[in-house]
Amino acid sequence: MKKHFLVLTTAIVSFVIVSCSKEKTETDQSISNPAVEQAASPNATAERLVVDPLLVNLDGRFEFNGNLKDETKKLADGTIVNYRGALYTYDRKGVAKAAIKFNGNYGVNLFNVPQQTHGSISVWVKYDNPNLGTGRMIVKPKKIGLGVGKFMTEMEGSVEWLPNYSMGIHVEPVDKNWHHFVVTFDDDILRLYEDGQLVKYNASTLTYPKVLQDYFVGYRNNEWFEGAVDDLRFYSRTLSATDVQKLYNL
Repeated sequence: MKKHFLVLTTAIVSFVIVSCSKEKTETDQSISNPAVEQAASPNATAERLVVDPLLVNLDGRFEFNGNLKDETKKLADGTIVNYRGALYTYDRKGVAKAAIKFNGNYGVNLFNVPQQTHGSISVWVKYDNPNLGTGRMIVKPKKIGLGVGKFMTEMEGSVEWLPNYSMGIHVEPVDKNWHHFVVTFDDDILRLYEDGQLVKYNASTLTYPKVLQDYFVGYRNNEWFEGAVDDLRFYSRTLSATDVQKLYNL
């Protein structure tokens, strides 16, 4: 009787050990098997590959949050012209020291911004002095590239090739509120967006090669801006209407 009991007990223990080992082996295989992982989460790979479209071909972004640094770290820090330091103010959302303020006495230089025929500039602007003939230069290239400024009493988006040749399009009188402006160029059409909407476009035969171009913010040629600038972005591609709407809604 004891012998039969011992054999039965041994059989039961062996069965338990084999069963546990089998379960552990199956569990280990399921963890290490990529096919099992993919079956458990079929969208995992796709989710990891999703890229924010507003980051595609973004060459530089200056938020002016108390400094002159490029948030993408692709461009050098900006430098001050004709002043001891930059001034900062409230941005469009009411956050203190989150936008740069120009008082008509200084400007900022940005260096080696990539420029090519397909490009875009996005910027938020607020005028303190929208009077005729004042503060016409907001974001302008030294020679070649896209720009944002003022023409008479209207906002202007421009594409420039050397100081003697440029083409601009204008929109509505300037006021003292925050507005979002985007200028795009695709080797054929120059477009100007205001507050997320396309407001003006014009055909152009102007083309130029890809270059690195210095930019002036808040001034150029002794024309000084009075107001605030926020979230300045440079793109080496033509932003779509959907991209522009997304930027406006940030």
